[in-house]
Amino acid sequence: MTRLKRLFSFVSTLLLITLPVVGWTQRQNLYDSWRLHGYQPPAAVAQLATDTTMSDKTRRLFYVQHPALEDKATFSFRCRSGEKTIVLGCYIAGEGIYLSNVTDARLAGVVQVTAAHETLHAAYDRLGRTDKDHVNQLIDQAYAQVTDQRIRNTIEDYRKNGADTVNELHSILGTEVRALPAELEQYYARYFTNRLAVVAYSEAYEQAFTERKQKIIEDDQALAALKQQIDGAEASLDGRARSFERPLGG
Repeated sequence: MTRLKRLFSFVSTLLLITLPVVGWTQRQNLYDSWRLHGYQPPAAVAQLATDTTMSDKTRRLFYVQHPALEDKATFSFRCRSGEKTIVLGCYIAGEGIYLSNVTDARLAGVVQVTAAHETLHAAYDRLGRTDKDHVNQLIDQAYAQVTDQRIRNTIEDYRKNGADTVNELHSILGTEVRALPAELEQYYARYFTNRLAVVAYSEAYEQAFTERKQKIIEDDQALAALKQQIDGAEASLDGRARSFERPLGG
C-alpha cells in the first residue's frame, strides 16, 4: 500500500469514528439550525422576546419553538393538558410553544409572562444532569422561602395533578418572584437581561386578578344581603296573607 493510500485509509477511518461523535455532541445545534432554517418570527413574537428581555441565546431558543399566539378555540385544541390549573400557554417538547392570545387590556402583560414561563420549560429540558441537579437544589431552597400563598396554592394544584413541580417552580420563580437568592438570580441572568421586568408584568396583572376576585366577593356579599331582604319580605307577605285567611269570629 502506498503512503498516499495509507493516509487516505487513516483519514477515512478517523472520519468514520469522529463524525458520529461530533454529530451526537452537536445534535442540539443541528436540530436548532434545522428548525430555524427559513423561519421568520412574526412581529408579535419578536416583540414578546424584546418585552421579556430575553438574552440572545434565549431568544434563539424561543424561536426554535416556533411560538404561536392562538385564539381561544385553537389554543384549547393545541394545549389539551387536562390540568385543572389556569392554563394560558403550553410547551410541547419537540413541537413548540403555544400561547393564548389574551387581549383583555386589564390583563396586559399576561402573554409576556406566559411566553417567558414556557421558554423556561424549554430551557429546563436542555439542562445537563449535573446542572439540573444543582438548579433543582437552588429551586427547593428558594421555594422554602416563598410565602406568597397564591404561588404555594398553584404548586399544590400542580402536585395534585401529577405535574413535575420542580420544573413548574423553575418557570414560576423565574417569572413571578421578585426576590431570589443570589445564586439563583445569577442562574436566571443567563436567560433574561432584566428578569425583574418580567416580574413587573406578573405583578401588574395579578393586581388585576385580585381586584376582579375582590369585586366578585363584594357582589356575592351584596347578593346575599339582597336575598336576605327578599326572604324577609316574602316571610312578611306570607304572614299577612295567612292573617287574611283566618275565619271571622262569631
